[in-house]
Amino acid sequence: NAAHVGGFVAGVLIGLALARPIDAEARSEPQSLRVAGIAIAGALLLVAAADLVLYTKERLPSGEAFAASRLWFVHREPDVMAAYNGMVEQAQAGSLPDAEFADRIGAEVIPFYARAAKRLRFDRSIAGEAGNMEQAFARYASLRHESLLLMERALRESDANGVAKAMEISRAADEAVTKINEAMEKDQSTARP
Repeated sequence: NAAHVGGFVAGVLIGLALARPIDAEARSEPQSLRVAGIAIAGALLLVAAADLVLYTKERLPSGEAFAASRLWFVHREPDVMAAYNGMVEQAQAGSLPDAEFADRIGAEVIPFYARAAKRLRFDRSIAGEAGNMEQAFARYASLRHESLLLMERALRESDANGVAKAMEISRAADEAVTKINEAMEKDQSTARP
């Protein structure tokens, strides 16, 4: 309901701000001050909204902040991995040179995992199963990030040993995500009546 009220209020305010006078004479007068005022008010509202979002995010209890980050991660990662796997297929087919592969990993994949590793950091104050799951996600994001950083560097340096090490870390990340998925399936099966 709050979203509907907020949308209504915002619509009314925007309508008031953008409404033009009925009188033809008043419409012919320059509106530059009015337009500038609307632009400044819009910018201030945008800054205030961004500040509110950041303030609220920082105030979430650690368990809720982790849940929000996990949701973000779970919904975004499949697209990032699909893009990465497409790059791998192109590289294996010989249509993506190593330098370009490294550039694309650095631009399209690593930023997501860097952010994920930061957002999914393990908080030792979370106890029990929730803490175990948080620790598992933190480990997975960290391993995936580490493997991609190493892969990017190894591709740039044509370092076969570095590629092998990156693949080893990537397999450890795959094992970690398999354990996460198994734990989540177990949680879901025990939660069913």
